Amino acid sequence: MCSQNDLNSIKRVAKKKISPAEKIASVHIDFDKDNVLPELNDGDLGEIGLKQNKPVLLKKSVIDRNRTEHSDLTDEDFQNVIANALYSPSEIFKANREKPYYTFVKPMKISKRNGLDEYGIVLLDVDEKKDNFEIVHWHWINAENIEKLKK
Repeated sequence: MCSQNDLNSIKRVAKKKISPAEKIASVHIDFDKDNVLPELNDGDLGEIGLKQNKPVLLKKSVIDRNRTEHSDLTDEDFQNVIANALYSPSEIFKANREKPYYTFVKPMKISKRNGLDEYGIVLLDVDEKKDNFEIVHWHWINAENIEKLKK
């Protein structure tokens, strides 16, 4: 899990309000361990109907699973998706009826995908009983598939 130093650092940053751009710039994922990322933007938190903000946890087991399932993407691609979709989403929608999962979506371009318009998406567990919000999954998707996710 996260070290006490990581948690203390995040708590200090959380007390100081930082802009979405600062949050995006602060995302530096260590792909060899659990990572604690900044809290969600207040407006996005309100959009999903929550009042208490929490740091976002990215577990090493989720990193490993994503690397296996999406081996065509680089670590830089993954970091770009997570940072931009979480802290500058174009839309957020409920992703699961049984679980408190929300999908954060951000339009992006990625050259290795034939220059097509793609969207970075992050699936986030916002269970209020947990100490952190937790990233469940992230990847690239096209507009047609986003509409399918919303159904």
